[in-house]
Amino acid sequence: MSVSSDTERIMRIIAIGLLLMVMQTRAIFTTLVNTTKGQLIGHRMPFSSTFLSQEREVDVFRGIPFAKPPVGKRRFRPAEPVEPWEGVFNATQTPPSCPQVVESYFEGLVEGLTFSEDCLYLNIFVSSSRPANSSVMVFIHGGSLSWGSGSDFPYDASLLALLGDVIVVTINYRLNIFGFLSTGDDVMPPNIGLTDQQAALKWINENIAAFGGDPNMVTIFGQSAGSACVGYHLLSPESRRYFQRVIMQSGTPLDTWATTVPPEVALERAIAVADAGGCGDNLENSENILECLRQKSVDELLNLTLIAQTLFPVDANFILWPPVIDGIFFQNDVVSLISEGGFQDVEILLGTNDDEGRLFTYQLTGLPADEPFIDKNTFALLLTGTTDPFLADLLEVVYSNRIDSKGNFVDAFADALGEIGFTCSMIEFAKQVTIVGNKVYMYQLTQEPTRSLWNFSWADATHHEETQFVFGLPFRGHPFYVPSYEEIKLSFYVIRLWTNFAKSGDPNFPDRLPEQISEWPVFLPDSELYKELDINFSNKRGPRQQQCKFWTELLPRILLLKR
Repeated sequence: MSVSSDTERIMRIIAIGLLLMVMQTRAIFTTLVNTTKGQLIGHRMPFSSTFLSQEREVDVFRGIPFAKPPVGKRRFRPAEPVEPWEGVFNATQTPPSCPQVVESYFEGLVEGLTFSEDCLYLNIFVSSSRPANSSVMVFIHGGSLSWGSGSDFPYDASLLALLGDVIVVTINYRLNIFGFLSTGDDVMPPNIGLTDQQAALKWINENIAAFGGDPNMVTIFGQSAGSACVGYHLLSPESRRYFQRVIMQSGTPLDTWATTVPPEVALERAIAVADAGGCGDNLENSENILECLRQKSVDELLNLTLIAQTLFPVDANFILWPPVIDGIFFQNDVVSLISEGGFQDVEILLGTNDDEGRLFTYQLTGLPADEPFIDKNTFALLLTGTTDPFLADLLEVVYSNRIDSKGNFVDAFADALGEIGFTCSMIEFAKQVTIVGNKVYMYQLTQEPTRSLWNFSWADATHHEETQFVFGLPFRGHPFYVPSYEEIKLSFYVIRLWTNFAKSGDPNFPDRLPEQISEWPVFLPDSELYKELDINFSNKRGPRQQQCKFWTELLPRILLLKR
């Protein structure tokens, strides 16, 4: 090894050490805020580092209630505004997360959290150096509408707020059977989890000024199912009152797993769940279902969630409780609502990760992670439901560069899953919202993190990994590994791009970017230009363009002809 390379390595280690010092705090102070519901107190945390020009502070408020506890008679009912409180509310403790069955691969993200049906809380992170009337970013977590929390460890927004000079809010909402089981009528109204999010947005609109935020400069952003929820709010006239811009990370209402269902389907599922729960006869009467399920304990309802997985068809992303076309939140199906427009002049930043499907490859197939193997016929069967020789040969041609010398199609399958479930529908969504009058910026993350959020060695830039860079995880360090200098730099500029967009509707302004980062172009249907998120920040054209044409245009025609 040369002296120069040794020196460069040492300098990078020193640089990383200086950057990681951002997370070291000298002390914790308290800060007081007056809201419309009463006073509350949070933590003021000072940060210092040679990376920062001066000491900076972040005010952190955790566990602020935005609705009454949804327990007892309020179970399965829309959120009700929280009552004013007396004295000073202690907003320094992590709130409970909503009840959920945590999948084994998800356990690391919720480690240390508690769970309770009383869970409608939000967290607020405020940069001390923010301007007056600061821009606000509201994050909606993912988790297939069944698990997750605004307090999951990746979503500590201290560094996003600090480095971006913005206010960030993370929220909880009811999940799985508690938030999305419905009789399709007013007895157990549909889309309770979505109206919880709506209630949080309303609370933020009414109170964020007390924290220094501008209620007319709100960007909602989300990941996976949370990103699809952002898209749902874009389609809801009531929700659109509370935000001006959206960021959608790996999820849209056009995804195969995110589409809406009619009330009849919701009622069928409610009856099946109630029957499995021993709720007796006459379950066509919604009141009987409600009365029975209200008597169940939290654990009993979570057990019914597990039973439901055997009762209903579950898609590739495990959306067991899809949103319902209720005539209130959704006036129509999402495809029709998007084509109708009605949400012009909303700036939209959206994108996916390069290896979205890798995570789901192992979930769906049960393959061992160390030496997974998928042959040609299995590949065709998994993707098309048939081993038709012609289709198998065609798929082999389309994915020829992703098949190894041993005939292993596992990489091809991961690519196809990501394209079918995320990338192609994201491109289609971008095209449609552009056509009806919205400005769109698209990205694709290709940077493989040193350490996956899923603790898998094979993860690459798979589903959810972009949150590491959006929330500044490389700056925090890790007890078992040191993030690379490139990762820290990437995270810094991703935060700059995201918060620029929140401030101006344009990721290129107002805060400066280095000259080596070219201007992020607007996405247009004919050019499909997007920003690649890696150490080079290149502009490219049409992510997975040919593969998406195959899945959305060519294959449907072939299947139609073969009927």
